[in-house]
Amino acid sequence: MKLWMSGEVEADIFEKFRKSIVEIERNINSIIELKKYFDKLDDWDVIAIIRDDDTFSEITKYSKKNKEMDFRLKIDYSEFKSADDTRAKELIFCILNRSLVILREKGLCSKSIQLLKKDLSQKVSNVFNDIAV
Repeated sequence: MKLWMSGEVEADIFEKFRKSIVEIERNINSIIELKKYFDKLDDWDVIAIIRDDDTFSEITKYSKKNKEMDFRLKIDYSEFKSADDTRAKELIFCILNRSLVILREKGLCSKSIQLLKKDLSQKVSNVFNDIAV
């Protein structure tokens, strides 16, 4: 499995966002890249929306047939802009956590999500402990 992240973000916070996701992707992928958590999902793809307007709405599409997800989840622009590097990463971890909750609600195996959550919470961020399965 592999995490892939991108964003629809304001220009003034782009560099902070880019640095955060590069580090987060690297750390998470070093843990999950050799594992297959889900039969019905090939990649974990999340696009962050961090905008000072309502141009983009959240999207949470998941196709079991195609083994694909299209998640575009919002992070509060003002909070991200004023956040230090640690808090900025926490905000990104929160949407990753939320993406797993949504996948569970859409029918992905709770046991697989629990295993992924355990791997991530032990090595990356305790925010993943919040996932109830």
